[in-house]
Amino acid sequence: MKETTTVWNVWKSGDRKKRLLLGAVLLLVLAASAFRVYLAWRAPYVFQTIAEHDDALQVKQAYNLLQSIWLGSYDQRTLSKGISFPVFLAVLNRLHIPYGMGLGFFMVLASACVMASLRPVFGNLWLRLCGYAALLYNPLGFSTHLALRIYRSSLTPWACLLVLAVFTGIFLRRREPLRYLVFWSLLGVVSLPFFWYLREDSVWLAPYVLLASLITTLIWIFGVKRRGVSLLLSILSLLLPFGSLYGVKKVQEAENLKCYQIAAVNDRSETNFAVVMNLLHHIDDGTGRMDRVREQDQEWVSREAMQQAVSVSPALQEIREEIQDYWNAWAGDNGRIEGDTASWMLRDAVYAGGYYKDGATADAWYGTVAEELEKAFREGTLKERKAVYLSSQAKGFQAKDFIESIPLMFQTFQEDAAWTWCTEEENVSQGTIEQLQLWEGVLRTYTVIPDSVLQNIKENPEQTEYGLQREALNGLIAQRQKRVAVLANGIAGVWKVLSVPLMILAILGYLCTIAGMIRDKKRDPEKRWFSLWLVMTGVLLSAWLDIYMVCLFSRWLVGAFAGIFSFYGNVAYTLIALLEIMGIGCLIRAGREILADRKKTEIKK
Repeated sequence: MKETTTVWNVWKSGDRKKRLLLGAVLLLVLAASAFRVYLAWRAPYVFQTIAEHDDALQVKQAYNLLQSIWLGSYDQRTLSKGISFPVFLAVLNRLHIPYGMGLGFFMVLASACVMASLRPVFGNLWLRLCGYAALLYNPLGFSTHLALRIYRSSLTPWACLLVLAVFTGIFLRRREPLRYLVFWSLLGVVSLPFFWYLREDSVWLAPYVLLASLITTLIWIFGVKRRGVSLLLSILSLLLPFGSLYGVKKVQEAENLKCYQIAAVNDRSETNFAVVMNLLHHIDDGTGRMDRVREQDQEWVSREAMQQAVSVSPALQEIREEIQDYWNAWAGDNGRIEGDTASWMLRDAVYAGGYYKDGATADAWYGTVAEELEKAFREGTLKERKAVYLSSQAKGFQAKDFIESIPLMFQTFQEDAAWTWCTEEENVSQGTIEQLQLWEGVLRTYTVIPDSVLQNIKENPEQTEYGLQREALNGLIAQRQKRVAVLANGIAGVWKVLSVPLMILAILGYLCTIAGMIRDKKRDPEKRWFSLWLVMTGVLLSAWLDIYMVCLFSRWLVGAFAGIFSFYGNVAYTLIALLEIMGIGCLIRAGREILADRKKTEIKK
């Protein structure tokens, strides 16, 4: 049964009742979209100006972009994060759009695109519109913990949906004329690089993107049997997003070479700093502590390993005191540095040592250290810890690491499916008045200033009037935050109550795709049920992979604060919501097909 309900089809049908219904529904959808943008605009965002390595770094880089000085002066943090979030902030500022409103528009775009991409398998317009509204109002966007920091984590789930929409849209339209692929290809030109450079660990989505592209290409060659120019143009539509990704990379490298004398996008994988961190993670410190369950989870570079590295590297010996000072500054009460914090310690020590004058100077110095450590490994002065190394920025993993991350993955998925950490709360920002004003200028958004800061302002005779104005504004913002939080938590509460039924429906819908494949093995030449099964399986596995990778690499943060895995793996929330919507769509589609078959049987009788 082929469903092809679109806005145009309903309108050109000439049916007055259908046109009126369409108009009413579209008005409701527009109103729902506008209200969601309003909730995002007025949400209680928190300004963490003291988070120098995260939130504050990205806002500072956005400010530098607005000042036309690229990412600012070069230091140990300049190339540590992706550029997409600062660019997003800068673009919104130039367009005079407040941050929350821009985020709301981004949510609308992502939700609309991903539901539009599913038209070939969910052709019913009303179903897609309902799915759009549900996805737009999923509780993730109402979570103070997961989405209301001024940080890239607020964008990542929605950017992921855009990338999924691109490659799902092309895959599901593999039998349609080339003109139906143009929009999705152009969307991929923008969305793939944007998503890739939001974070440094976006590789978990690569299997979905690459497999969708490969399967689509194989079907074009052997299934649809496109030939000549048609085949070349179709493949080009798939390759354009990847070409754009490469082009954005080269542009960043060129700009970084011009400004910082180093042709690299980030220092986590493309510089000698990455090589040095990889070598430090390989050192067997001889204590055996790294092989004990809890301690080896937490400690990626031990003090003993760092001391051994310094002893064999004359370059590191030049900053021995700085390393000692910053080790003590970053270490916990037990004198140990946990997880990837060791990389920040080394950056700070090298910066204090004067080697971050520019990218070329820093990279050359790290290159010298790398050569000295590699020589020590070859000569046996340093011993290598045997493990599986998945990243230069992480410790080596052993079999038990992979196994013990599985229960954490299931626990996190269960928490995500129940929307456990999705609560919106009133917030008070942190920082000095100068810092907060800079953020307000970049974001075009006022925040609640801490009482202690307000008091200092009012005590200054020259700023007393301003202090009183901000105190009154604080009250207005706090009242508005409270109202918005009540609405947001009410919506999230509905999702939480329905979380178990929705998951059951998603499972039943997934089973329908399998039953549909078996039932329509011969009668459905376009393989719609098979396509649905592939897409749902890909989305499900992507959610699992995202959570698993977070659990594997972040086990050292167990106990740090509640919901830590959900914070770093918050993309899974939108993927779970999408799966539930698709599952319900599959049930409705299956029901409609059963009713249609019964009518055919009755007619034959």
